[in-house]
Amino acid sequence: MLKFIALFLISFSTFAAPHLLIEKHAVSGYVMPEDSFVKDCKIYREGYLETYIKKGDGTAVGATMQVNKVQITSIRTLLQVAKRGKIEEGGVLCDAGTVIVTGHIGARSVLLESSLDCAEQKLNKSYAAKALRSMTESLCGF
Repeated sequence: MLKFIALFLISFSTFAAPHLLIEKHAVSGYVMPEDSFVKDCKIYREGYLETYIKKGDGTAVGATMQVNKVQITSIRTLLQVAKRGKIEEGGVLCDAGTVIVTGHIGARSVLLESSLDCAEQKLNKSYAAKALRSMTESLCGF
């Protein structure tokens, strides 16, 4: 019976869903329809990144790449610090687009940036959140 339980636990953890570390979502602001875009990027704890870009002209592109273990470890460490960061609310800006950057520690979400079109802007002011936003921009390409 113990062997069955051990095999079940091993198989469950092997086929479990990937663990999300950071996700970034960006939508263009007020532009011509053919110049509009939606960009999504996800970085996973297992060491890979998925990115998806859909343009207003109907073209879409997706890609997956490896992220090195040092960067994954840095992201995980910085998220632990960023979760205690102060969230600063800014003014309302319209027609500039939307950018949302969220970190994940297990089931807990950590807001790094939320710039919604025609809504109040929110920014995590910790140094760790700033480093994570910069790292995410570099890895995702936007």
